[in-house]
Amino acid sequence: MATSLKIRQHIQKNGVKVMVLGHEQVGKTTIINNLCSIISDTLQSEGDTFKFMEASLSDMPNLRKLMIGTANAFILTYAVDDDASFDYVTTLINDVQAVKGKNTPVFVVANKMDKETTIQKRIIADCVITIDYECDHFEVCANTGKNIDSIAKKLFDYYGKYLLFPTSIEEEETYAEIEETMTKSSKKLRTTIREFFCIR
Repeated sequence: MATSLKIRQHIQKNGVKVMVLGHEQVGKTTIINNLCSIISDTLQSEGDTFKFMEASLSDMPNLRKLMIGTANAFILTYAVDDDASFDYVTTLINDVQAVKGKNTPVFVVANKMDKETTIQKRIIADCVITIDYECDHFEVCANTGKNIDSIAKKLFDYYGKYLLFPTSIEEEETYAEIEETMTKSSKKLRTTIREFFCIR
């Protein structure tokens, strides 16, 4: 059975678990509430396709790893007027990537953009997150809801193709056959291109 089909079945059964982390008072709860509202309106459902978990990681290394291991994606939040909260987020990125690897979706959210901050700090923060850590970076204002939809869109970019679930074994087999055919066609096309241009 195709890997993507297994992921689809897993999401259908368990949903996508999104862990939301960050210092206190950086707006985690408000961000979650906004995301839940946007996703509910988009899916036109009150289901638990995306399960947001606000958490505080344990100081015990083994328990910390165990907690990180339970999530599928991460939203790491800091406040633009709190330098310590940004430093904490960079620590969290290292912790998450050490456990889950660099392919796991990690969204870093700069909240409270309604607060005064310098353009230099914003540029530096964006470079650190997107270049040094290779994570997605969003500037938002949770109180007004500004740009929260961009986080939701990114979640759909990662998981949207798994949100339409087969309703029968026959449909599941059809999905698998289509995916296998597309994979073979893609490989054949790449081989043809290499031969045409004499690429080895």
